[in-house]
Amino acid sequence: MDQRITFSARRSAGFTLIELLVVMLIVAMIASVVVLNMPPPRDSQKNQAEVFAARLNLAAEMAIMTGSMIGLEVDPSGYRYYRFVDGAWAAHDDKQLQPTTFAADMAVEFTVTDQSLKNEMLDIKRTDDKDDTPSPVVFIAPTGETTPMAAQFVSQRRVLTVDLDAAGNVTLATP
Repeated sequence: MDQRITFSARRSAGFTLIELLVVMLIVAMIASVVVLNMPPPRDSQKNQAEVFAARLNLAAEMAIMTGSMIGLEVDPSGYRYYRFVDGAWAAHDDKQLQPTTFAADMAVEFTVTDQSLKNEMLDIKRTDDKDDTPSPVVFIAPTGETTPMAAQFVSQRRVLTVDLDAAGNVTLATP
């Protein structure tokens, strides 16, 4: 009788190796289900290109709805939208068209695809003697016409291109 008491007391003092392995297997299975159901991380380059394309669409729609000219100024660090008000360019006051900076790990190259418009803009910049005035390079008219341009978002892995044609159509080309 003493042997049974000792054996049952020793058995209730802890867990067996089999029990610990079963618990660890259950925890590992739950962890794998959670990890497999997590969404993949967003690609910064694709996100920036999609946001830029969406804002170009929004600016084109706002120009048509409000009947005002909208300009896009671009530099290596970011871009800004302006409205043509009372004969001068003013920063756009819409919350969704606020100045935006590009990610540091990505290069963005802008080209105006209509050479005649590009030459006209260069002449305007040369004759303008004020440095602090906005100088948009892309114009969005209230009639829906736009300055054709292409923006290439370049990273180490790929190049994403946002195209804007003269009719105001925006396309995002992914390889």
